[in-house]
Amino acid sequence: MSAQDLTRRRLFGLGALAGGSAVLASVVEGLHRMPPPPAPTAEPMLPGLIDRLERVELIMATTAEETWHIARNATPDGAQWVVTEKALHPVRADRMRALVDWLTGAAKGEAMGTDPESHVQLGVDDPYQGGSGVLLELTDGQGADLGRLVVGSRAGQTFVRLPDGAAVWAVEATPPPLRRAADWLDLTRGRVPAEAIIKVEVSPPRGAAYTLRPDPAGLGQDFALDPPHDRLTLPGVFVLGPPALALSVWRPVDVRAAREVATGAPVATHTTELASGLRVTARVWQAGDPFWLTLEASGPGADTYNARVSGFAYALNRFDGVDFATSLDELAAR
Repeated sequence: MSAQDLTRRRLFGLGALAGGSAVLASVVEGLHRMPPPPAPTAEPMLPGLIDRLERVELIMATTAEETWHIARNATPDGAQWVVTEKALHPVRADRMRALVDWLTGAAKGEAMGTDPESHVQLGVDDPYQGGSGVLLELTDGQGADLGRLVVGSRAGQTFVRLPDGAAVWAVEATPPPLRRAADWLDLTRGRVPAEAIIKVEVSPPRGAAYTLRPDPAGLGQDFALDPPHDRLTLPGVFVLGPPALALSVWRPVDVRAAREVATGAPVATHTTELASGLRVTARVWQAGDPFWLTLEASGPGADTYNARVSGFAYALNRFDGVDFATSLDELAAR
């Protein structure tokens, strides 16, 4: 890893995202005694940005469809950056690393044109005028401009221009997706390991509650119903896998503040117990498309788990969400 790469990690708090350590601190301290990296051979799109990164507090992306923000805001579990429009939910660390690398490495390639027609053809036309470009803006806590680019893409090639300029350049590197805030959310934070599941309790919207446990006579991740439902006629044991493993494979598609969703009584509950003793209860507040769920843990490790998911409601499409609220009748009919 180059000295410049290490500087990017320090300035954007990615060391904290990775957990931080005395070793990392000593490496960062050593940066001050290292020679600066060699100057790039191509002209950067944002000259001197590496020296301004430490001041960046807010990143704004504007498209014709939406405007969203990534803000520096440490969370209880140590994440450093959040999406403000998504209940301050943490971003994916890999997306943040990719953005930092791309912004500091983006250099002017081939000049592609200066006229409005080329802006449209290359996807860097003004999003405020309905264009397909993405306006990316970096500011400090007081709104001072630290870097601005209009980013476009056509046929897998990235193009950029300065917002107050007409010239368009091709850029060799590809940035992370910038059009949708949902693409930046760290939506795997509530998953549990499938092999650790020892019991699942489901209280569906209709019919009796039931319990699932790993089937010692089965193969792999087969599950069985506890009495008195163990005599239920099923198409096969495969129908028990989706509700039993729901929390290990769930794929949220959106996030809101829990207080906006969790009102009244949940329409269903789904509790997963792990071999460690950790119990995670998913409460279903709306069964439909989407399903909205909140998560709450108890037992050993609950504080760590809750720090990652507390205060958020997660949306699942109906294909994934139904696994948290499947009734016995629905299992039998599959």
